[in-house]
Amino acid sequence: MASSLPAFTVRRGEPVLVAPAEPTPREVKPLSDIDDGEGMRFYSSGIHLYRSNPAKAGQDPARVIREALARALVPYYPLAGRLREEAGRKLVVDCAGQGVMFAEAEADLTADDFGDVQSPPFPCFERFILESTTIAGVEPVVDRPLLYIQVTRLRCGGFIFGQRFCHCVVDAPGGMQFEKAICELACGAAAPSVAPAWGREMFMARRPPRPSYPHLEYRKPAGGHDRMLSTPPADMARVPFFFGPREIAGLRQRAPPGMRCSRFELVAAGIWRSRTAALGYAPDEEVRLSFIVNARGRPEIPLPEGFYGNAFAYSVAGGEGPLLGVTNYFSRAKNGKGEEGTVVPICLPKDAMEKFQLEVEGLTAEL
Repeated sequence: MASSLPAFTVRRGEPVLVAPAEPTPREVKPLSDIDDGEGMRFYSSGIHLYRSNPAKAGQDPARVIREALARALVPYYPLAGRLREEAGRKLVVDCAGQGVMFAEAEADLTADDFGDVQSPPFPCFERFILESTTIAGVEPVVDRPLLYIQVTRLRCGGFIFGQRFCHCVVDAPGGMQFEKAICELACGAAAPSVAPAWGREMFMARRPPRPSYPHLEYRKPAGGHDRMLSTPPADMARVPFFFGPREIAGLRQRAPPGMRCSRFELVAAGIWRSRTAALGYAPDEEVRLSFIVNARGRPEIPLPEGFYGNAFAYSVAGGEGPLLGVTNYFSRAKNGKGEEGTVVPICLPKDAMEKFQLEVEGLTAEL
């Protein structure tokens, strides 16, 4: 991974609205009770780095993607709409073909300048995405475009595709499904290989709600103020941690004798323990470890093929939203030796990061 980039300039054109390439239904579509949760009301960002393809020489990636985007918005027309808030803060999508935001840009960099980027953080991430307007430091989602895209051309002929989705309307697999549709259309397909499906009624609560047992996971944890919820972003540090064969072996040696643990369980436990120690929680405070529960692929939840809404839930209230460091994501990666492992980008207050690193080193050292 590149630790730094040479000095460079990004020249961004004026953002424009891209509407569906053909007329689309004019209607109002309700979001599910998962979609419009408080923890979903933010924009999720992603970056894709593409190297130069000699077979595509002479083609402008920004123009090709913009045209494919307009075509993809025909079957995915709710993404071109706007959120509207109704009684009880219930969100709906006003589908009127308003369009998504799109910007072209150029950077005097090459793909090689980024090194072997396999996992977050992406160098100078914020310069390759198109931000929406904030109000008093908060990024609203109501009556705003649901998707922001920036295509940045590189000197080598490659480009960077940066996107920001409103999490109320898509989750990560849903966003990837839409991006795949853009790619297929850009490569000459007549239509996306997977037709989108709305299907949000699958995740609507009964009216009135009838919970069948107490959900203790939604009870407020015992303890005092949590500094992770109040530390300003400027005072946070982001560092990726790699867990390869040596680190896994060290963690496994510290597991209870006879206990069978997966790699995920070992890494998750090690991060939770190190993070709790680094943040200095008091002994009587409750510090929870929770996992995202995915509904996709479960026979008891027959989601329609092509569903692109939020199909997961947190086992505790809220989730990450715009709060840095509350959620950690695991990705597969290789280190400089070519060893396969798991990389976990960690975001903590700067004064806690060194302590966290020492804790991880202590847990992963072989006995």
